[in-house]
Amino acid sequence: MNKDKIFLSWLSPLKFVLTCLIVYIHSYNAQNYGLIYNLGIHSSTLWIEDIVSQNLAHIAVPLFFAISGYLYFRTLTFANLKEKLKRRVSSLCVPFIIWNAIYFLLFYIITHVPMIADTLNSTAVVEFDYKSLVGALFFYKQNYIMWFVYQLILYVFFLGPCLLLILKNIYVSLLTILILAVVYSIGYLELPNLSENTMMIGIYPDMLAYFIFGGFLSIYEIIPPSKLDRKKAKIIALLCFIVSQVIWSFNHAEYKDWYLYSLNFLFNIISICSILFFISSFSDKHKSNINIFDYSFFIFAIHPFLLECVQKAFYINLTHSEWVALIDYILSPMITICICVVIGKLIRKMSYPLYKILGGR
Repeated sequence: MNKDKIFLSWLSPLKFVLTCLIVYIHSYNAQNYGLIYNLGIHSSTLWIEDIVSQNLAHIAVPLFFAISGYLYFRTLTFANLKEKLKRRVSSLCVPFIIWNAIYFLLFYIITHVPMIADTLNSTAVVEFDYKSLVGALFFYKQNYIMWFVYQLILYVFFLGPCLLLILKNIYVSLLTILILAVVYSIGYLELPNLSENTMMIGIYPDMLAYFIFGGFLSIYEIIPPSKLDRKKAKIIALLCFIVSQVIWSFNHAEYKDWYLYSLNFLFNIISICSILFFISSFSDKHKSNINIFDYSFFIFAIHPFLLECVQKAFYINLTHSEWVALIDYILSPMITICICVVIGKLIRKMSYPLYKILGGR
């Protein structure tokens, strides 16, 4: 079977795993339970949460951007650019607006019901006016998780043609990634706020670099490697993993910010290579009747509010101890993901067109 088809078949389960890791990133509860201030480095729970949320899950977002770039530029030409953009309207722009509207209405209702607002600590009242509506719908004010989709919209619709030109030349591509890495290392390049009630309008240079890097791996057929057998791909994946761990070992808080940012960027780039080379070494196409992998975007979009509710239930009803914090940290994401899948299945069963919109399909 074609290497490309085998590789693409494994991206769906990979994206599901990355989505689960993102839920665990947001499940980090060390501050809620006072682990940092009360126990600090002596907390086993804090150590476990740092390992999972800060280390293992660290690569999830950069890899998501790389995969997005890989899939977008994989067959992109100036001839089919218009067609690609049309498809991205339905898979990016429409879900972005719809989910932002859902969260805006949700928080509007919550903040106007005192009992619910007090339980969820929603102190800032959401007003239903033009300013708030613009901030919510277009700049994800109530729906922070949509910063990811917002960045993709900027890359695809505003920078897409320029990025395609850049990727036509291998040296210009690498130079662009290097420049973005330098910009990231010396501080984020962000534009001023549109208004006080909107989120920051800007491009994250590191995420743009990962997006371009994904396109680079696709266009120049580095992933899956056309001239390497699967055994060599696994060896490269292992070497990249070892190098990434060596780099991470130098990541110490006492160093300068630019040094830490540089290490972080290098670690992410090499980790992306490690994971994608490893997947490209698989010999069989992913075969599974489990359609849970189809719910990745839906879980990504809906999980923040549900996760907060589940964690609040743990926090309110159980004693506040280190081990309860650990149980909360482990179980809350699992429960949240299960609830998300159940809701997704129900919506899909009742109205598949609606699910296609909410699921970014």
